[in-house]
Amino acid sequence: MTRYLLDANVFITPANSFYTLEGCPGFWEWLGADKTLCSIREVYRELQGKEDELARWARAGNTPDFLEPDEDVQHKLAEVSQHVMGMENFTQDLKMVFLSGADSWLIATALVKGWTIVTEEKYDLNCRRKILLPVVARQMGAACVNLFELVAARRLRLVWDRANFQE
Repeated sequence: MTRYLLDANVFITPANSFYTLEGCPGFWEWLGADKTLCSIREVYRELQGKEDELARWARAGNTPDFLEPDEDVQHKLAEVSQHVMGMENFTQDLKMVFLSGADSWLIATALVKGWTIVTEEKYDLNCRRKILLPVVARQMGAACVNLFELVAARRLRLVWDRANFQE
């Protein structure tokens, strides 16, 4: 069975747009209940960056597991870092921004565990304004899907609650 690692934007984008915490509680319950889903400590830290409803949700505990990196992941991170530092089309600053966030840890974890990364970032090999998670992941052999591909793969059904419908 495929396991999935969730990027911070898989939480942030829906919370701020199409699957709000109040308007679509089933989505958020699913994230905490589906044991094929998890994330990492660094993503949890990013979610705590603002004191908002999403940060409170993450602290409440009905969430996917946020994994601590094991020794194998830490060793793989060195390979990810070496790969990023060797990317010739990017400045040193952009490389450091990428390596200072959760993306490099997600890739290292995915490579060690054989899991698929879920991110809302688009694969764009020509992007030069930032280093994109799907680009590095693909170059290193880690699979990436977006949230809607995950929802389809896991056959999530969000059902209309007629009892709460008002005409």
